[in-house]
Amino acid sequence: MIRNSTKLYAGLGVVGLLATGQAFAGCSTSAAGLALASGRSAPAAYSPGGGFIRTSYEPDNGGPQAAIVGLWKFEMTVNGTLFDFGTIQWHDDGTEITISGGRNPADGDVCMGTWQQIGWSRFKLNHLAMAYAGGAYLGVAHFHMTVTVDPSGNSYTGSFTVSQYGDSTTDPFDESGTPLATITGSVKATRVTPGN
Repeated sequence: MIRNSTKLYAGLGVVGLLATGQAFAGCSTSAAGLALASGRSAPAAYSPGGGFIRTSYEPDNGGPQAAIVGLWKFEMTVNGTLFDFGTIQWHDDGTEITISGGRNPADGDVCMGTWQQIGWSRFKLNHLAMAYAGGAYLGVAHFHMTVTVDPSGNSYTGSFTVSQYGDSTTDPFDESGTPLATITGSVKATRVTPGN
């Protein structure tokens, strides 16, 4: 009877540890291992003395370590022809601002968006531009872009799709109708640093 009670208490102890998140399923007690086992994010750099090897992607939700954060010079092309160029700034809070060099500032050359990390060095951008011509509002141009930052962290490439919608008398952001035009192309960018 005593032996069976010992097994019961030992079993309850293991269940209790699992329920409170205190049990460790790894072979390491490094900072990274402890953080992962407790459900918290692991430190950015793993200790050289050992630890878990990351085998899956976990989004950093736009944190300061995101490879996309910073200022970039970009070019967009459609079938090899320059479509737009300028500067784009990806912020660590998940927002983005583009200044188009291909548009007249009088017709609106600044637009904004929001981004999310979707994989290892892969990011998607949801971006809105207000289209004007001769001072008259034409409607919203909605960009969707997916890019991958190269291992150096100093350039990225990807693709974009933009749909231009007509002005609505009731909603300047109306996208319910058929787009006036949809264009798909490629994008490439180079990081701008204080040294270049």
